[in-house]
Amino acid sequence: MIHQQLIQKYLCLKEAVYKKYSRLHHVEHLEGPRVLVLSPHPDDDVFGCGGAIIRHLAQGHEVFVCYLTDGSGGIPGKKAQEVAAIRQQEATEAAGILGVLPANLHFMGAPDGHLQANTETVRQLAGLLGHIRPDLIYLPSFTDNHTDHFQTNILLKAALKKPVMLSVYEIWTPFVPNRLVDISEWIDQKTAAMRAHQSQLAALRYDEAILGLNSYRALMYPKKRMRYAEAFLFVDSREYFELF
Repeated sequence: MIHQQLIQKYLCLKEAVYKKYSRLHHVEHLEGPRVLVLSPHPDDDVFGCGGAIIRHLAQGHEVFVCYLTDGSGGIPGKKAQEVAAIRQQEATEAAGILGVLPANLHFMGAPDGHLQANTETVRQLAGLLGHIRPDLIYLPSFTDNHTDHFQTNILLKAALKKPVMLSVYEIWTPFVPNRLVDISEWIDQKTAAMRAHQSQLAALRYDEAILGLNSYRALMYPKKRMRYAEAFLFVDSREYFELF
């Protein structure tokens, strides 16, 4: 009985949030001025919201990126320490192409594929949140089909001390967004940043997949002509984590 009541409560809440936030619209000016991007791996920032990062910087916002895991599982056949070093170098290069300052990059170093909201990771992220005091946080959707992306949501929920606006991005699993950001003007810059992750593109052409996703989001939106767009769920953290 309790289980059925919880399911019913979830379905009602899901419907309420969907009705409130599912009206898709595009925005010309992004919220700031202090923006934190949570990137489960050393490439998710570029793939999921690289265009938005460029737009934030163009508006004069300060952007910080936190890479939660070391990416050490990303190159089969190499030692974890060697892979982590390669991934960090690629992430630094890619972020530089977007325009993010090296001093604003934080590498938390959790083991790739095993991110957990334990005492240490919660302490680290809570400390970073207290230091940055972001007005807006980007993170992958809890529906994204990767365990580290899901765990990123659990970790933020545990570390967050006060409400903040979230901009939830998509990579592995497209969702129902309520916001589009036109990145057509900066698509070459985003593409160059994606291609800085050569070790990952050797295994799978993530850049082509993301370009296809960004093109689809733009072309299927009837209210504005765009070539490429990134899609987000823009939501208050309290409502998002209640749904979560």
